[in-house]
Amino acid sequence: AKLDKGKRYLLVAGDRDPVGSMGEGVKKVYESMKAASLDVRMKLYEGYRHEILNDRCRDEVTGDIISWLGING
Repeated sequence: AKLDKGKRYLLVAGDRDPVGSMGEGVKKVYESMKAASLDVRMKLYEGYRHEILNDRCRDEVTGDIISWLGING
């Protein structure tokens, strides 16, 4: 209820991250945000854990974030 509906949100996590309940916690937050009519996107990186910006998938994660932000390189 306290999140700004005028903003966009991006949830990213590894689907093997125990902090995010192996993706299930992230999905739950995503569904709650969608139900609150927020502009939210979610991407889970298959086979990765908590450090997605410091793992082998970092280029993909960075690219996805840059794309979501609409930054042209």
